Amino acid sequence: MPIGFGRPENKPFNGKRLSEIAEMRNQHWADATLDLLASEGHRISTIYFTMSEDNVRLQLEQDWIKIATDAGGHNPDRAEEIGPVHPRSYGTYPRVLGKYVRQEKLISIEDAIRKMTSSVADRLGLRDRGKLQTGSMADVLILDEKTVIDNASFEDAHQLSTGIQDVWVNGIRVVKNGIHTNATPGRVVRGPGAR
Repeated sequence: MPIGFGRPENKPFNGKRLSEIAEMRNQHWADATLDLLASEGHRISTIYFTMSEDNVRLQLEQDWIKIATDAGGHNPDRAEEIGPVHPRSYGTYPRVLGKYVRQEKLISIEDAIRKMTSSVADRLGLRDRGKLQTGSMADVLILDEKTVIDNASFEDAHQLSTGIQDVWVNGIRVVKNGIHTNATPGRVVRGPGAR
């Protein structure tokens, strides 16, 4: 599913499957793809539907698997301007905690949190992140494990998750009682391979 069209004549294609776009343009899907890429200067994002739930479950159960996302964060107040996005932009971690930990009891909450924090930081060589200990950055999240869940879907992606109560980034509170404080203390984190 192509997303992120910028040109006004292409915006109606945002969030449509490639087969739908090709039909709308009365073109073969390959020709529609090439024409749209040329029109947008090769700046189109895509959502692929290639994962299976059985595979996700199998992976989550493996001790060495880390939980992360490559999705950017978005402000739901700008949903119309931004257009369709992958639901993981709003709910990767709450989905794991709500669906796979609480509902399906596939893994423990402790294991899920480890796979989201210290395991990822260790893999990336970030020694001052991912653990609550002296000398580490104060990145802290308080959640309600009985209610945390993702609400975003492919049809309506700009939906905040529920159950996240408070968040601190670099020691600064950015979410208080579920409401963003407008603080933006985040910064680029560079691992040992950065120059």
